[in-house]
Amino acid sequence: MTAKLRIFVSSVQKELEDERLIVQNLVNTDPFLSTHCVPVLFEFEPASPTKALRGCLESLDRCDVYLLIVGVEYGTLVGDVSITHAEYRRAKERSLPVLAFIKGDRGLEREKGALDLLAELDADGPTYKRFGNVVELQKEVRAALAQLLQERFGITPATRPATVAKPGSRGCAQPDRRSGEPGWSRPIGRGSTVWLPGARPGVARRGCRRVLRHCSRHSTS
Repeated sequence: MTAKLRIFVSSVQKELEDERLIVQNLVNTDPFLSTHCVPVLFEFEPASPTKALRGCLESLDRCDVYLLIVGVEYGTLVGDVSITHAEYRRAKERSLPVLAFIKGDRGLEREKGALDLLAELDADGPTYKRFGNVVELQKEVRAALAQLLQERFGITPATRPATVAKPGSRGCAQPDRRSGEPGWSRPIGRGSTVWLPGARPGVARRGCRRVLRHCSRHSTS
């Protein structure tokens, strides 16, 4: 295989901003995944949901894998369903591989539309993983994508998984002097960092703060 597989990341954008950021950076920086995959995140302005849906579906039609993240909120409606729900149904129509990740346990209170989406997911049969914070999500996404690449596309990992971020440390964003790459990294534990390649310092700090704040708030450790 020469062309990289396009991974469409589907979720409510504002609620799951940190989760989208962590998946994007995982696929872009993991030695194995970045060799064979590219993340696709369609960002839209809520003021124009109909045009946004059209753009999302057009982008999805050019992708090879559908990665769904479901939280508490249902998202922007277009007609009777949300944009995320419509994306899921388009992925089914195209028979794309579906990787689904659900934030929180079954007892978590969710909006009705989100519950309807989960019920449809259960009825359709694709397996999904639950996660409590972005660290768990990163591990689950990495494992699911590696398994999919091996089983569906015959691509076997030749490298160890990249070190994942761990919550609970202090420090400020600083340039990554080890790799020499343009970007910023922030220490978040012994031997671990959140790395935002090519990011401007201000953007990196804000992104790292969001991830770390999320980890501290939802860590199950």
